Amino acid sequence: MQDNSKRVILLDIDGVLQPTYSQKRFSNNLEELQRMLADKYQNSGYLDMDKWDLGAVYYDWNLEAVANLEKLITVCKAEIVVSSDWRRSNDLEQLKLLFQIHGLGVFVSDATPTLGVSRDKEISAYLSEHSDIENFVIIDDIDTGFSKIYPDNFVHTADRGHFTEHHLNVAITILTQQDFAV
Repeated sequence: MQDNSKRVILLDIDGVLQPTYSQKRFSNNLEELQRMLADKYQNSGYLDMDKWDLGAVYYDWNLEAVANLEKLITVCKAEIVVSSDWRRSNDLEQLKLLFQIHGLGVFVSDATPTLGVSRDKEISAYLSEHSDIENFVIIDDIDTGFSKIYPDNFVHTADRGHFTEHHLNVAITILTQQDFAV
């Protein structure tokens, strides 16, 4: 594989970065958080965003999972395409702002389409429209068909509740392999 190949992380959020058991946002002042983020990043877009999403990212995203994602991006020179249901209530710019809270906003390049079908079909549609993708990894806690359609490109996080070092190592192997086919 050449160094200029495009590598993509098709990323779910809940069960990958956001463990379902983490609910700290509910005991914090989320309006204050919105103002703080708008001031810190000099971006008033935070004031118009869903405070519960902001609180989840700020208080509840697993820091190990975030660090592992950052390492995956850095090691593999990959970009993030959000496949999570979060894309249904946040446009691409809002998704970038959410990831910016952990310094990853610049790596969010796109989101899969919302077609009203299962996530595996939405990802298939995305991949068929983006022939410039040389390699990809799907990171998700729910297997909607990925293990059958993309068995060599799927990292299933349901076993640990978030994106662990084990999952990171599997994802690095997937993104650095030489041969794959969509």
